[in-house]
Amino acid sequence: GDPAAPRIPAAAASPVPAAAAPRAADADEPVRPVARTPEGLPLSPGQQGMWLLDRMRPGSAEWNAPVFLTLPAAYTDRTLAAALTALAERHEILRTRYVLRGAEPVQIADAEARVELRTARAADGAALNALVREEFARPFDLEHGPVWRALAVRGPEPRSDTSLVLCVHHIACDGWSSVILERDLLALAEAAHRGTAAGLPPLPVQYADHAVHQRRRLAGPAAQEELAHWKRALDGILPVDLPADRPRPAVRDAAGAAHVFTVPAELTERAAALGRAHGATLHQTLLTVFAALVARLTGQWDVPVGVPVAGRDRPEAADVVGFFLNTLVMRCDAPADTPFTDALDRVRDTARTAFAHQDLPFDRLVAALDDARDPARTPLYQVMFDLHEEGRTGTATTGTDIDAFRGAWRAARTDLTFVVQRQPDGSLLGLVEYATSLFDAATVERFAAHWVRLLQAFTDDPAARLDRAEMLPDRLRAELLALGPGAPEPGTGPAHTPA
Repeated sequence: GDPAAPRIPAAAASPVPAAAAPRAADADEPVRPVARTPEGLPLSPGQQGMWLLDRMRPGSAEWNAPVFLTLPAAYTDRTLAAALTALAERHEILRTRYVLRGAEPVQIADAEARVELRTARAADGAALNALVREEFARPFDLEHGPVWRALAVRGPEPRSDTSLVLCVHHIACDGWSSVILERDLLALAEAAHRGTAAGLPPLPVQYADHAVHQRRRLAGPAAQEELAHWKRALDGILPVDLPADRPRPAVRDAAGAAHVFTVPAELTERAAALGRAHGATLHQTLLTVFAALVARLTGQWDVPVGVPVAGRDRPEAADVVGFFLNTLVMRCDAPADTPFTDALDRVRDTARTAFAHQDLPFDRLVAALDDARDPARTPLYQVMFDLHEEGRTGTATTGTDIDAFRGAWRAARTDLTFVVQRQPDGSLLGLVEYATSLFDAATVERFAAHWVRLLQAFTDDPAARLDRAEMLPDRLRAELLALGPGAPEPGTGPAHTPA
């Protein structure tokens, strides 16, 4: 892909930058290759969670992850098929099926790589959009595989670039994996086109080796210590109820959509500088603003926020494709009259402690803490925040692909997720994933505008109180002034009071 093209991250499938995770790797044994048997190997806890979700909602496309690449028109279908086959030969997870043995699922890797490559032509962006949407609506069969497929869309002109779209089930992939798949596939496609070897270094381990290692570690005392930490840290948290356009359904509806927005480079750099002055990362600074936004919208000043982490603290995992992702719950609890800088200090300390206890799988935490499971909500958090540093993304896209990607967005992992990504020019590209059962597009657009305005207000005056900083964008403020005194404040959210 064009390195200067904007990039949209795959929300909930994303790495947290290494700078945000000051944590030494454990002193225990490194991951080592494990013998493969016909009986299969255990799933990692993350895979097991994905497998259970698939069993609960068979045929759901909620966990289909995208990878977009732009390839030269000269690459033939045969070249693409050869590159995709080589990709599956390199990454065992792309040849893996998930089979029930007794009461437990196991993962079994097939020796032969099976590739599903569909080709199509698109006359314009709308046609590409429709093809991508159709591709991501198709479910996977985890038992029989394969759990990934490719769609090559050629443009109207013979010289038009080819858009190659990979669709991979999350049981085999996360945001970091998308970067690896993109990089390896570009190298393999060029090699197949030239008739040369790609020269990719051999992988020391595969994902199944990591799964066995993680299972072993979770049986030890460290996991019990982590669980005790999280029980203390999250004691007494309450659900977040954002003001919604419609009453919450009794059973959570996973249907979603996405809104895209931008933050100028100058404002982004001021936010980064403010963070540096307080020993905080950009991620922690933006997260503090996000928590303040949620608190302002809800009146709840103790906000649990889901934060995805890459889960790759071992060097041998750096180039392995698979579902390493974990989710931490950061409790952002600053009273309304707290100055922003004090709230930032609290979030910074909370984040550091959370990253030091990041190994416990989220599903274990839910099982231990969420006794009365509410089917209307995601457990433990209802809002998520994620930052990708530039160059660590799930999907490299051109402007056309962004429209296709946004158009294909059909799932919401929780009520509201903010994902922001540093661009090469220093600006931020933001994506808000939201539950369409709760929110209209215009409401979410306002939420994003409020967040940008709060970011501006806190960088202008870092000592501003959380509950007093200006969050009405200038356009809405002008509307309010035009309405005259006594008018309700526009745009702070819909009228419906949450259930």
